[in-house]
Amino acid sequence: MWVVSTAFALLAIIIPIAIQYFQNKSLKASERELEGILNLKIEEAKKEINNEMILTLESKLSTYEKKLQKDISNLNGQIMQLQANSFFDDRNYLDAFGDYCLAVSHYTYSDDVINLGRAIECIKKCLDYLTKEEILRLKTVENIDIVIILNELEEEKPTISAEMVRTVRDKLHDLDTQKGTK
Repeated sequence: MWVVSTAFALLAIIIPIAIQYFQNKSLKASERELEGILNLKIEEAKKEINNEMILTLESKLSTYEKKLQKDISNLNGQIMQLQANSFFDDRNYLDAFGDYCLAVSHYTYSDDVINLGRAIECIKKCLDYLTKEEILRLKTVENIDIVIILNELEEEKPTISAEMVRTVRDKLHDLDTQKGTK
């Protein structure tokens, strides 16, 4: 009996220790598994955040590129308009006309509607001093085609340009119907 009591006492001590040992081992395995799952979720979240940041940056970069292109077009238009003004003041109407056309071409892709209108008004003034042959020569030699420029303007800014373009087209038509040169 003594032996049986001792055996029960030993079992009472050994069994809880063994259970605790196996529970600790199982708990550590579960912790490692949970840690692996957690690390995987963290990596997925990092990738998702990174992808969102990249998309946001690409979107902002695209916006800034478009704004920069508009600003460049505006500056080029201003440069051409200043040069054309100088030619006009020197009564070099053909070169002034060509540069005003280039200014309009640049302003077409910018937001500077005021200078666009001014350049078109100056084109109309230049047309008073030019012949059909001079405009044709500008088209063939300088590759400046007022008709193409007006078409682009109408396509890009239809609500702004309709009346302006119509008056230039009317003046061009008048030049086409004239006989001889000025």
